[in-house]
Amino acid sequence: MAEMAGIEVSASFLGRRNFNRFDAEDVAGEALAARLGIRYYSRRDGAVPPAGCAGWRLALDGVYATLMLRVVGRPLHRRIYKVHSIPGTLHPPVAAAMALLADIRPGHTVVDPCCGAGTLLIEAAHVQPTARLHGYDTSPEAITAARANAAATTVGPLADSGASARPGADSGATVGPGAEGARVANGAVLGFSRGDAGELPVAAGSVDRVVCNPPWGTQAGAAGVLARRPERWWSELRRVLAPNGIAVLLLPKPTGLAAAIRYGLAPVHVQRIRLSGAQPLIVTLRAEPRDPTTRRR
Repeated sequence: MAEMAGIEVSASFLGRRNFNRFDAEDVAGEALAARLGIRYYSRRDGAVPPAGCAGWRLALDGVYATLMLRVVGRPLHRRIYKVHSIPGTLHPPVAAAMALLADIRPGHTVVDPCCGAGTLLIEAAHVQPTARLHGYDTSPEAITAARANAAATTVGPLADSGASARPGADSGATVGPGAEGARVANGAVLGFSRGDAGELPVAAGSVDRVVCNPPWGTQAGAAGVLARRPERWWSELRRVLAPNGIAVLLLPKPTGLAAAIRYGLAPVHVQRIRLSGAQPLIVTLRAEPRDPTTRRR
């Protein structure tokens, strides 16, 4: 402890309390400082502890108080690649969890129709190094941010990620036309380009996995086709997914599941999480094989 600059504490709690997080942090921090003989630096009033402090985490869930010591110098949620951000960008640990739930296999084609700053696809690239990953967004600022973040994990020259459609897909369609691709450090091919989630430039049935934090208007609003026809989100998602393909989405409310089911997307896993004071759902959907004897009206 003698080599450390001091102690800092980050606290969180569930439910209503007659104290705030800084009260909890100060109580724990002062007790640790007295026990360990090292200075405590409070975060109250916007104060920033100096570099080199030992980081402690206090979690109060209404029954138990759990005190944890960070054993690495940098909090794991602070990714080195996240050099640019945009409104509504996803927290990297949530993106990593969604990428794991997607069960991405070697050689899979993975698409994020509303990629934002690219967090989901960059995390997916680290999960599965042989995947081909393509992100689309209507915002040029988002594409610029995503490419910059991808470049922070890139080695070697840029590679073309405008992969041709898989055999059997619609003739002439491609996955990632014009996408500026990068081969990230583990070998995954990752590309981003302008595109509308309501009219994706992607062949029907050509995508193995979709990972996305759709713009439901909580932090980022819909644009393009989805701003006029939000139902196109579900029809396009079902169109591009291969039979038994998987989509992992972050939804603000469970009401969206009814629309997913109508379009042939079966929920196979639903997990509620706490994120920035809200309680959204991570939903895993599987594309049901189409019945050739029926036609959706």
